[in-house]
Amino acid sequence: MSQNTFTKRRLEEITIKEVGEGSISTTDSTGFGVPAHIISQINPGDTLYVELYRFNDIGGLMKPDGEYLFHRSDQYFTTKHEEWLKKHKQDLEDRYAANKDDWLKRTYSLPPRYRDRLDRFINDPDDGEEFRKEGMGWGYELVICELACLYEEHGFGDGTWDGEPQAIREYADKHGTSGNQHNVAQAWAKNPAASL
Repeated sequence: MSQNTFTKRRLEEITIKEVGEGSISTTDSTGFGVPAHIISQINPGDTLYVELYRFNDIGGLMKPDGEYLFHRSDQYFTTKHEEWLKKHKQDLEDRYAANKDDWLKRTYSLPPRYRDRLDRFINDPDDGEEFRKEGMGWGYELVICELACLYEEHGFGDGTWDGEPQAIREYADKHGTSGNQHNVAQAWAKNPAASL
C-alpha cells in the first residue's frame, strides 16, 4: 500500500467568524465547507490555518499547535478529480442522448450555409464524436447558427435593423444564450457571403 503524499500546499491563517452546519466563515469574508465530524471542534474567534492545495482547493484545517482537524492527501484530490471526470463524461453522454434527435432536426432545417458548417464538424472522422457530445460542441454551435438566422431575418447587417426584436429575446431566454454566441451570430449575419 502506498503512503499518502501532501504536495503543492500553502498555509493561510484565518480567524473563524461563524460556524454553520458543515461550513465555516472567516473574518476576512471567506468561507468553505468542512467535514461534519469536526464542526464541534471549531468556535467563533478561533485562529486556525487553512491548507490550500494547488490554487484554492481546501487540503486541510490545522490548529496553531500543528494538529490537523482534517487533512486531505494528494490521492484524495486525484480520486475526486477522477470521479468528477467520470460524472462529467456521463453527463455529456446523457445530454447528447437526450438532445441528438432535436439537434439533428434543427440542424437540417437551417439554411445550407449553416447546415454545411455543422455537418463538417459533426461528420469529422477524427473529432466528430467529441464535437457531438462536448459542452461547447454541437448544441452550442447550433444555437449560434440559429441566432445568426434570426439576426439575418430581422435585418442585422443589411441596414434595416431596428433594435433587438422580441423573437431574439425569446430565443435567448429559451436557450440560455451567451454573449459570445450573440457576437459570433451577429458577425455571421453581417457577412452572409463569407464562408463559415
